[in-house]
Amino acid sequence: MKHMLYRVPIRLLGVPLLVLATVLVACGPSPQGIAGATSTASTVATIVPQSSTTPEQAIEQLSIPATKYLYPSPDGTLLLAQYDTTIKLYTLGGQEVGSSYTGGGDVWSLLTDSSGVFISQSSGPLLIMDRQGQIHSTGLDVSYPQLSQNGQWIGGTAIDGNGNVIGAEIVARSGASARVLAKGGIFLGWQSSRAIYSSGGYGSALYALVPDGGAPLFLAQLSSDETPEEPIQPAINSPDGELLFLQRGKDQYRMLVGNQLHQAPLGPLYWVGPHDILTSTPLPSGPSGDYVVEDLATGKVVSDTSMTPSSAGSILAVSGDWMVTSTSDTNQVLPLTVVNYKTKASAAVTLNPNSTLTDIGILPVVAVGNKGTFLTIDTTNPVVTSNARPPSSVIVIITAALVG
Repeated sequence: MKHMLYRVPIRLLGVPLLVLATVLVACGPSPQGIAGATSTASTVATIVPQSSTTPEQAIEQLSIPATKYLYPSPDGTLLLAQYDTTIKLYTLGGQEVGSSYTGGGDVWSLLTDSSGVFISQSSGPLLIMDRQGQIHSTGLDVSYPQLSQNGQWIGGTAIDGNGNVIGAEIVARSGASARVLAKGGIFLGWQSSRAIYSSGGYGSALYALVPDGGAPLFLAQLSSDETPEEPIQPAINSPDGELLFLQRGKDQYRMLVGNQLHQAPLGPLYWVGPHDILTSTPLPSGPSGDYVVEDLATGKVVSDTSMTPSSAGSILAVSGDWMVTSTSDTNQVLPLTVVNYKTKASAAVTLNPNSTLTDIGILPVVAVGNKGTFLTIDTTNPVVTSNARPPSSVIVIITAALVG
């Protein structure tokens, strides 16, 4: 069996426009790293609070080879960087972890428990690069691998050399033979460590299975136009794994809550709790209302921030209680502001004059973990070294939690 290769590095996954702000966001065209890039050099950004002096440690420029394909692990402790066909792991301090991995046509995705990286080879079994940079084989040959919430199981859809679906499979992460859940079926993701999959074919059924034992549980009958197609990207879960977002057929998005399917929201999802999101409430007419915390499982508003998009700006990323916002209505999102949606503390993020931010994946700012830390890249005033090497991107960590 061969993999249906994908180049969607980590988690803007399953549902277009769903943003896992406390985990990681990345999507778009095939990643192409910057070969031979040089390291960054001088500090170029400062956070200026409204009424106090910003601690110098709130801004840190990373001295690692420049690339726009740079993704934080879900827990915010590691950065994965891609340079052409090579991937490397770094600490937030810029220290490389273990050895790099270079493959030919391979693709990858960060494990949701931050324990490593899935590497789907163009030929051969699925690999895992652990946090120390060591490579391990899983023995599983699937596309779009998914790790269960308890970290014990891996699921995916087996594809033959012609791109045809063989079936939904799972395997114990500790090592064993793959278990076929349904021939011709599609593996759709994990929900509370239950394997969710379709039985395959038009008018297939949706099932849940606890890998450790028990019979498959029927969830729903799917009509022919709702039948899941070949997977195009991994799934999205809420942080607690209780909610799973599914694509049924073309442009039909559903949210599995318990054993029930609900309509899935299509706006960006900024997670601020186990299955809570920060969003804006629609007004009867006109623009959106206050930013509120909403429980997606029940649809109820948990709290109201008393801030609006017009007063606080549009949200670009959320990490813990902090969000990065922009009031710009142009393609360039500058200037940026960090805002604590609970305490209302805020600070302007000042970059060099005429700064230009480079998207990391598809976003100009991404969250690093859930403790008020963000990552951005400013390419306007790159450093040119004395030996006339090409200028490098400026990779900056913003620790909004240190603002106050």
